[in-house]
Amino acid sequence: MKIVKFNKENVEKEEIERVVKKSRGIVINPEGKALLVQCAGFYMFPGGKIEGENPLQALRREVLEESGIKTIKFEEEPFLKIESYDRNYLDRRLDRKITRLTETYFFYGTTDKPIQIQNQQLTQNEKEQHFQISFTNLSIAEYLAENNTNANPKNEFYKRETCRALREFAQYKREKEEELMK
Repeated sequence: MKIVKFNKENVEKEEIERVVKKSRGIVINPEGKALLVQCAGFYMFPGGKIEGENPLQALRREVLEESGIKTIKFEEEPFLKIESYDRNYLDRRLDRKITRLTETYFFYGTTDKPIQIQNQQLTQNEKEQHFQISFTNLSIAEYLAENNTNANPKNEFYKRETCRALREFAQYKREKEEELMK
């Protein structure tokens, strides 16, 4: 698993007030399109917070809730972990800015099933934030994330994470293909 760190503010470990762990999946269908979420004006891959389970269990739960798809084959190990160190992160629970580390694990998965809207289990917040999920060409997903003009400061976080995950995924797939050719 490759580890990428975003720490342009040079946050030291002892400054971190909160660590949040998440899992996200790049789920590809037979047409080569990936599940992409748009929520609150942000583009990201499906997934969310790890809540007392391991990263893969959390991802399976989140993707089922968000897409309604019950059959997705995920690789057992993540191909990428992104560590984002953010000073002055607005913590909604505390209603103040904190220094936060977000660790996001990215897994590769495949499915031959369509999105099952009738099986979605969205939170009230996701519904209020106009949650949408679709299968999207990877190049379009990158374009949407990169060119998103949402003024919310969190947009930079999602843009940075999504675009980097796409680049690392492309490299990961190339390496896997090269291994198979040996």
